[in-house]
Amino acid sequence: SNTTGTYYLPSHTYADTGVYYITQWVYTPDGCMDIITDTLHIYGEYILFAPSAFTPNGDEDNDFFMPKGIGVVGEEFEMYIYDRWGDQIDKVTGVWSDDPAIGWDGHANEGKREAQTDVYVWLIKTQDFRGEEHEYIGHVTLIK
Repeated sequence: SNTTGTYYLPSHTYADTGVYYITQWVYTPDGCMDIITDTLHIYGEYILFAPSAFTPNGDEDNDFFMPKGIGVVGEEFEMYIYDRWGDQIDKVTGVWSDDPAIGWDGHANEGKREAQTDVYVWLIKTQDFRGEEHEYIGHVTLIK
């Protein structure tokens, strides 16, 4: 949008994400002019939302633990699952998608046994499209 006026500290609020090209013309009281142009990138949020429990019992309803997110689809991730003593019992890696089957299926020791009903700690490491690293930690209850 074009804005004209006499401003000491001009500002503008953008309504959406995207790439904006900004050009500012400045005039002195004597009529001298200067122009500056820059590019502004407004990025969306990068947030995870994790369920507090899941039921890996084969009924195709909440069989996998996998947080959902904003801005993470298509990004690679690593998810580590720890038991109450801090031992890593599983690791899930892949590319983030809406497929619930990419998450933790409730098995431990590389799928050799089912984990018991308990509270587990999870750690997710991912990187956004700008290369910025993100880590999220939480807990989930496995219910049989």
